[in-house]
Amino acid sequence: MLPANALTWQELFAQAPAPYTNIATGMALADSPAPLTTYEVHVIGNRVGDTYIAGLIFLSQQDLNAGAGYINYIDYARGEMYVGGTLNVDGAGVPRNVLDPNNPGTRIAINDPTGRYGRAGSADQRFTLDPDNPTVRSTTGFPMCLPRTDPNDPSAVPDALCPEGNRPKDVTGNFVTSISMPDPKTIAAGQLPDPRIMAPFEVGDFVDYAGTLVKDSGTSGPYPSGSSGTYISAHTITDNVAIYTAPGTDPAYVAVEVTIIGTGGLTVLGAGEAVVRTRFEGMTTDPSRNVHLYGLDFNPSDGKISDRDWGVVGVDPGAPNGAVKGRWRFRPPCTVTVPTIKDCKGPSGGSFLPPAREVRAVIEGAWTPTTDPATTGGANGIIAGQYRAPIFEYIFPENIPGTPPPPNNFETIPFLAQGGYVSSANTLVGQLKPWPGREAPGTCVAPTASAGADFTVASGATNVPLSGSASGNGPLTYAWTAVSP
Repeated sequence: MLPANALTWQELFAQAPAPYTNIATGMALADSPAPLTTYEVHVIGNRVGDTYIAGLIFLSQQDLNAGAGYINYIDYARGEMYVGGTLNVDGAGVPRNVLDPNNPGTRIAINDPTGRYGRAGSADQRFTLDPDNPTVRSTTGFPMCLPRTDPNDPSAVPDALCPEGNRPKDVTGNFVTSISMPDPKTIAAGQLPDPRIMAPFEVGDFVDYAGTLVKDSGTSGPYPSGSSGTYISAHTITDNVAIYTAPGTDPAYVAVEVTIIGTGGLTVLGAGEAVVRTRFEGMTTDPSRNVHLYGLDFNPSDGKISDRDWGVVGVDPGAPNGAVKGRWRFRPPCTVTVPTIKDCKGPSGGSFLPPAREVRAVIEGAWTPTTDPATTGGANGIIAGQYRAPIFEYIFPENIPGTPPPPNNFETIPFLAQGGYVSSANTLVGQLKPWPGREAPGTCVAPTASAGADFTVASGATNVPLSGSASGNGPLTYAWTAVSP
């Protein structure tokens, strides 16, 4: 797993930027040429005999090396922003798009190969953003963008996918930082703001960002003198602007920020520390509707997804009856049948096992699995109303002081034990090999169904017995069709 991507080991080599493509990952210090900077690998596995075998691998470039600050300049021609430098303002205190060469700040470009959130470009496609579940967004989950043309240039054609009109100004000329979008049904053609279109970043916005450090000529070393030739290729940017959609209207947007789930392992009988420590948290643009959580299960034979109901939680309405408007916190154990902002309605039986690879947050009524993506009305093709996120933290059995460490119970995690997870390059992955345990679990057998031989029923019969059989252990349904002779 990468910060906003999922690849197989082979794809790390195949998608490596030049000069490493198909030869090396460009992440190891021993690669030739050496990378610009270091990368880190978080490995979770087991010791089997005298061999250490990995079960989960997380890759990043300095995972904790994130940044934050005010946008002090936007270079529209290059599709870049500068953060943390001198913020120039006019006499009325309104930010001006002027770069101070003595304190320019950190240069940031969005790692967006397809150009959904701004100009298309990527220094390393492996560390891209998530194009379908916005990692470039407002704090409430509304998708954000960087205009492809300069909105201050009267000769430039305005960027219709990232219009200035989606960022209203107050009477002083400053961009407002809390926006309530109108109901799309009440908007005339071309009227702004419009929740069906992304909102642009602006000078003066406060943002958090994370990405990879690269240089203008690529990701390989050596490091240039000074920092003018380097920049952050960002996979995540969160703007501290609160954008809300009209209550009960679509499109509405949701984001997932915390993903933690226990694997069900017990080190002491009755002590369920690895079972109950399950947390999902995030934000939504519509506090009037509950958020529904689903675990995503993957069919080992074809990778198809099925949504497993994990429960519902209320959304914080903000002051005076709440705290942070739009925030939701799903923190089991759930104890109510009607969800509130402080308690959740959990799944049937109260169990989240087996642990899933991904979680889906859904604004109730805003999305269903059968929805045609073309009709969801999300900004620039985004499937609005839902957010798919990988689970980045699994709570494995905890050690009891003075006893041997328990093995990580990977056999309880279906996408590792049976396979079925699909990489971003559409590779269907099977069971881990070698298996990170003493004995690999049995793999799934592709199901086959038999509805029995054809048989004749007398006309007018009211009770017709039917029988069928199945082999394998995958999901199956049966159907019989009556036909006239």
